[in-house]
Amino acid sequence: MSREVFWQGGSARVVRILAVLVLLFPFLPVGAAEAADGAVEPLQARAALQSVRDAFAPVPDDHAFADDGHGHRAGRGITEALQRLFVARGALDGVERREADAYFLRPTEGSADPFGDGYTVPPSAVDSIETAHFKVHYVTDPSSPDAATAAYAVEVGRIFEEVWTREVTELRWVAPAPDGALGGDGRTDVYIAELSDSGAFGYAAADPDNSCQSAAVCNSFHGFMVVDNDYVGYPPTPAGALRATAAHEFNHLSHFTLAYTAEGWFYEASGVWMESQAYPAVDARTFYVADFADLPGLPLTDFARSTGGFDRAYGAYVWNLWLADRYGPDIVREAWIAAAGAGNFSLAGYDGALAAEDGGISSEFVAFAAATAEWNHNEFPADGPPYPDVARGGAVPSDGRYDVTLDHTAYELRDVAPQPTVTVTVEGPQGVGGGVALVALEAGTVRTVVDDTLADGAATATLTGVGNAERVTAVVVNSDFALSVPRSASSFDDPQYANDCITYAVGVNAEPVAPAGGGPCRPGTDPPPGPGPDPEPEPGGLTDGGRLDGGGRLDPVAQTVATSRALFADGTASRVVLATADRFPDALAGSALAGDRGPILLTSGLGPLDPRVEAEIARVTGGEGVVLVLGGRQAVSDEAAAAARAAGGDLGCAAPLPDSCRYAGAGREATAALIARTVWDENPAAPPIALVARGDQFADAISGGAFAAAAGVPVLLTPSNTANAHTVEFLAQHDVDETIVLGGRAAVDDATAAQFPGGQVSRVAGPERTATAVEIAARLWQRFGAGRGGVVLVNVRDPDGWQTALSAAVASARHDAPQLGVENPPALLGPETAGHLFDVVVGPVQAFGDLTLVSDAQLQEAVAERDAGFLRRS
Repeated sequence: MSREVFWQGGSARVVRILAVLVLLFPFLPVGAAEAADGAVEPLQARAALQSVRDAFAPVPDDHAFADDGHGHRAGRGITEALQRLFVARGALDGVERREADAYFLRPTEGSADPFGDGYTVPPSAVDSIETAHFKVHYVTDPSSPDAATAAYAVEVGRIFEEVWTREVTELRWVAPAPDGALGGDGRTDVYIAELSDSGAFGYAAADPDNSCQSAAVCNSFHGFMVVDNDYVGYPPTPAGALRATAAHEFNHLSHFTLAYTAEGWFYEASGVWMESQAYPAVDARTFYVADFADLPGLPLTDFARSTGGFDRAYGAYVWNLWLADRYGPDIVREAWIAAAGAGNFSLAGYDGALAAEDGGISSEFVAFAAATAEWNHNEFPADGPPYPDVARGGAVPSDGRYDVTLDHTAYELRDVAPQPTVTVTVEGPQGVGGGVALVALEAGTVRTVVDDTLADGAATATLTGVGNAERVTAVVVNSDFALSVPRSASSFDDPQYANDCITYAVGVNAEPVAPAGGGPCRPGTDPPPGPGPDPEPEPGGLTDGGRLDGGGRLDPVAQTVATSRALFADGTASRVVLATADRFPDALAGSALAGDRGPILLTSGLGPLDPRVEAEIARVTGGEGVVLVLGGRQAVSDEAAAAARAAGGDLGCAAPLPDSCRYAGAGREATAALIARTVWDENPAAPPIALVARGDQFADAISGGAFAAAAGVPVLLTPSNTANAHTVEFLAQHDVDETIVLGGRAAVDDATAAQFPGGQVSRVAGPERTATAVEIAARLWQRFGAGRGGVVLVNVRDPDGWQTALSAAVASARHDAPQLGVENPPALLGPETAGHLFDVVVGPVQAFGDLTLVSDAQLQEAVAERDAGFLRRS
């Protein structure tokens, strides 16, 4: 039978693999109030410092352009990271303050510069060339990695003079603020250094001894620029990379002068746009457009790495391209000037610049969103290769009615079946800017109709004569930019918007129906609560920074009982899954059988049921549940099984179990296949996937089992080098769209995976078991829009760690919290685990098991990584 996916959402990649730094400071919850008057909290300052450390972390490629998998520039975001640290450093003291200040030293400060691009040669080996507006500094010692020739320095100066002419003289951007005698005189300083180790093209930084010592004092800062010493290996060519970098970074110095604390996306969307204005034939930018096109549902202002907004912000230069084509290139400069008068708030800047042109940003963004629907065929300004199609949302239902939930400056496109007349009506809350558009493409001609009056509560667009169109697209836009908290130039945090997570009712040739409730807007956000009383909190939520230690590896039976008591109130479990604590094979697939319905309990020995387990079964089921036993009589005796069933109410089990309430096959793989049949049949709305893991080790099956428990999908087992017959039979007999192999080729080799029948076969694996757990969190939990409730931290290395991790899978299911694994103490977190916590996690982190399984240091490190990442994204 076919099954429909019940979770929807995009995937996220873990991109941060860094050396571990333990930051021990408390978790700041979402929505926590910030210090008054723009003051920066010490925790925020530490996060800003860590962001700069990360930005300059070396990349693996040796003197080559570092590719993140999408052709992106590595080392991006350095200017913005430095900007935030510059504003925040006043909240640091001691060693941290000295380190922060050192990041703003110029390369000529030598070993005091911690970037790794400080010159290490004596002053006599540093020379400079002067142009009308620039002083270019370079190292003459050929043995230095920073060495450059005088001819190259002259070329750098020539290129920057071209940039000055284009940006300052012709486009009338403000010249960089004068730096006095820094660098030798009042000219703008450019330093040539070896940057390819960090993957950076270049960066701009403010000077630490600026006459403006705080963003709360003034809004204009002077600084300097650093460029690479040869650009060998950088795209599109070394000469092109130098030109694009010069145009981009020099524009940032103008930004420093106009509105230093403006948002990161504003910096980058403007800087990339300026590349197109200064050197249109040098294409170091258009590959970013795919990131913009992939995520129309993200706000224009999003600059978070975890959502994809960081990459998308570079592609958002197409917004400036659109505006400049319609109103002339001055519009972008005017937006920066207007933003400086509006608390450095980017959208207010655009609104001010557009007010004299076309009524403001709200209506303009609706027109822009509509234009992107067919931007290769309409009036949208071209820039090099054809634009990628902007991602479409789901299909329009047969009755023509659907809901869409959008944040500010976000939109959705949906393909509509061509008909002679198409009308789209959208209803939403009054006072929230937005609109609707219909766009039809036929024989290379585009017809568009736009209604940008959605702030009135409804908007309608109609197209006639489009029955033969190649494509008709409905566009729904939230173009609102109102703030919930006023912003000032001294604000450290990004703007807080008043009208995010707005749910719109849409009707295509039908009247919209008011939505029952909103859906998630984007990864890491939740819709506002709908009408009615708040739901009762679930008993036993995860405790941030806490530990559930009921006995751990020393008493695994007590550990599973303690986990059950923490998760379920009296009489609230409809089932209990019972397995032996003595060995893991029969229990490996049991997580999905428990799901969030009841606990997994363990008993030990071949005799009677442990009385603690018997008492817990009676408590948690209230005598009205089903007890499901894993394994044969050599695992859980008939005596123990009978006592367990009696404690649970002695309710029977449905066919096709061969023995009442007992899953026991001829081996672990056969037992897993029996469990899989029940899991499949009980969860018809679950994703049509099956997980396969090796059966002779527990780590991959346990980590995947936590996801299986949450998603209601089966876990199957196989030897590493041959496809088990029971597993193959299950896959052949069920309508599995995708079989996902857990672990690397040493766990399940390619020849074995190739024998699995049915739909496509994919693999989720990391270089070792803790990294595989991260990949499961990133590629399975997040793929299906889940895993936002926090993290369950377990040991995946200790031979007895499986018992605690298995019972903790139910916590993962009940609290939407993936399991992440640790090695045996005193090991620190793996870099992939730390990176996932930093990049993605916002919820609580709780350890399961005693100190021999998860140490306090590991738990504290996990919380600190989560804190630092959250503060960086906030």
